[in-house]
Amino acid sequence: MLTVLVASLSLAVMGAAPSMADPGDAAEPSSMSECGASQFCVWSGSLYSSAFKGTTSTSPVNLTFTLVQSVWNRSSRAARVYAGVDGAGSSVCYAPGTQLSSVSVSARSIRVLPTSTC
Repeated sequence: MLTVLVASLSLAVMGAAPSMADPGDAAEPSSMSECGASQFCVWSGSLYSSAFKGTTSTSPVNLTFTLVQSVWNRSSRAARVYAGVDGAGSSVCYAPGTQLSSVSVSARSIRVLPTSTC
């Protein structure tokens, strides 16, 4: 009985794991599709999950969450994540093209900068 149970658990775990045959076949998390071209996007969860906010605005945009755990800057300009609302407090800058699936940044607002450099 124990052998059957272990074998069943092994098959269940193996079936849930992605195929390692071709890494190019791995599907992107569906929430990445929320981030449109030319946007700066943040998610409250790692791997582009949970609450999402994207913007092209150069004015600060307030967030409904307080921690950013994924970032994708699809714009051609640098972008900032601010610890305070309305662009206040300390900030972290992300260059154009930055894509990070696991970060931890205190966040209350975001904006795209008018230049391509931090």
